[in-house]
Amino acid sequence: MIVCCGEALIDLVTEDGLTYSARAGGSALIAALAGARMGGDFAILARVSKDAFGQRIRQELQESGVATDLLVDAVEQTTLAVAAISTDGNASYSFYMKGTADWNWTSNELILPAAPALALLVGSMSMEVEPGRGLILELAESCHSHGHTTVLFDPNTRLQSGSLGASNAEATLPFVDIVKVSEEDMSLLYPGHDPAEVALKWAGLGPDLVCLTKGASGVVAYRPDHPPLSVASPSVDVADTIGAGDTFCAALLFGLQKNGLLGSGSRERRASLSRETIRRLLQLACAAAALACENIGASPPQAWSIVESLAFDHPGAV
Repeated sequence: MIVCCGEALIDLVTEDGLTYSARAGGSALIAALAGARMGGDFAILARVSKDAFGQRIRQELQESGVATDLLVDAVEQTTLAVAAISTDGNASYSFYMKGTADWNWTSNELILPAAPALALLVGSMSMEVEPGRGLILELAESCHSHGHTTVLFDPNTRLQSGSLGASNAEATLPFVDIVKVSEEDMSLLYPGHDPAEVALKWAGLGPDLVCLTKGASGVVAYRPDHPPLSVASPSVDVADTIGAGDTFCAALLFGLQKNGLLGSGSRERRASLSRETIRRLLQLACAAAALACENIGASPPQAWSIVESLAFDHPGAV
């Protein structure tokens, strides 16, 4: 099982600037939806309200086949994110989150199944807001130290930019195995710095794989003691980019799982991977992320076979 830990909220998305539609959102939720829709064994560890929006979130998870056993019933209301879409499809957000369900974690709520999960995905706002940040970091550290669970970290910066955000991200790196970070996030965390140089630095601080995503230009992978590997993204008609990064994470984890590269002993196996295997894994993740951009709102692709078809119709790496 792959567990996505973090926020499960409601995105309010508009196509005309006047009428808003409510969509289940949040980084952990979108990643879990994406992984399950591709046929993976994905679960979500999140605090979800019992209000009407919370019921909608649960329904979407169950309909997509996400395991919901780890959901925490929260008494607080659901967090709302109002998405503004620019002409190039990128989204900016206004959050209504004070006193809402996603942020009031307690230590007895952050519990994984008795059988070790193959992977744990953490990041985004849940790693920017206390007390959740500290408690989730402890969970990631425990998983990493025991070695049974591969930890993927996606900063997905929303609230903490500049030196504070960079410091928190770097404090997380020793306890994770894989990082996915966008150029946009790097620019927010390290204004004025070359994102590629920072990604290369991060690859020396603990993770065995750092994926720097570049939107429509694809991704560059950094590994300790290996040259960077650049993979192109397939071209699609972009409606918006909501959920693309989360879908990338889910597809990468699913691809790693299919190749026996998660869980106990997987760090050593990933260290010996060929560039060709890394390239194919990144092609799949880029294809899934591209497909997620074709519809308004978070809309991960429905079948792994479709992702594979798009990925290998458009090979490309440097």
